[in-house]
Amino acid sequence: MTGIHNERIKKLLEHMAEQEADAFIIHSVQNLFYLTGFLAHEAGYLIIDRTRTRLLTNFIYAVQARPYFDAIEGGELIDAKGKSSDLIKEILSDKEKVLFEGTLPYNEYKKFCDLTSDKVLHANNSILSGMRIIKHECEVNSIRKALELTEKGLEYIFTYIRAGMKECQIRAELERYLTENGAQGMSFDSIIAAGKNSAFPHAKTGNTPVLDGDFLKMDFGIVIDGYCSDLTRTVVIGHASDRHKEIYETVKSAQAAAIEAIKPGMKGREADAVARDVIVKSGNGEFFGHGLGHGVGIDIHEAPRLAMLSEEILKPGMVATVEPGIYLPGFGGVRIEDMVLITDTGCMSLNKSDRELTVI
Repeated sequence: MTGIHNERIKKLLEHMAEQEADAFIIHSVQNLFYLTGFLAHEAGYLIIDRTRTRLLTNFIYAVQARPYFDAIEGGELIDAKGKSSDLIKEILSDKEKVLFEGTLPYNEYKKFCDLTSDKVLHANNSILSGMRIIKHECEVNSIRKALELTEKGLEYIFTYIRAGMKECQIRAELERYLTENGAQGMSFDSIIAAGKNSAFPHAKTGNTPVLDGDFLKMDFGIVIDGYCSDLTRTVVIGHASDRHKEIYETVKSAQAAAIEAIKPGMKGREADAVARDVIVKSGNGEFFGHGLGHGVGIDIHEAPRLAMLSEEILKPGMVATVEPGIYLPGFGGVRIEDMVLITDTGCMSLNKSDRELTVI
């Protein structure tokens, strides 16, 4: 991976040169990981210029980060020892135009303004998001690994669920299984939504019991090698009525149509429209109120967006979710979510788990 990180930094420098920028200040741990391979909860500031890639950190992370920066061309690890402001001012003293991530907290932005009063500071999210949107083969492999374990967790939890169990009980057992089998963490707060709660797209998991005749929606993902997975399946407990089956089959058909249609050159809104058209024709259009999908990688939500207003052009190497849903207030909801890789000719599902309606 070291060669990849050096190539990424080189590419970033090329983009910086196009914008006549002398330095780029990076604070997010996601972009730090993308550029250097070092993954931490909070590591300090990465400052990249034409000759050096410096990490200003502290004693907590200095030892962990050392091997990564020893392998980076021009890499330098600095234990700031509480003097990061003085060091930043010194490093940027001969720089004219400085880029920073637009997600920088306001108080941090103000600090940089005070430290670099004679510099031109420019927020820029597009360079790194544009680089990260196309996944390298090694990134896709990490996503596959995460998804493979996620689906094993799904198989396991099917054997565990019983009528009367609480949402939180199911979530705890699912996350225990995933953690004990290699997950480095959950990629977001798992959603386990029973009965009427399943009609909330992002329901809060609580003490609601799952009862006979309920939909049970499970949306969860894990992190492996710094990359996320995202999976949703909806099952029925006990007995599936005709209404359950009708709603489920509509969502499944909408997802299948989208996966069949998605291809490079298509806009995000065009992919969304394929699935949405199926649901609208079923008479449930008003109950599908979110976008079809989103990119997944180091973050659980990345570019591209597959949504009604998205003008983003799909390209080979992008990874995204395809997750249509129908949510009926007072009754329940269905979402089926898989991850796909955009290829040269279309897209391929990265999932292996069945999409047929499961009754537990």
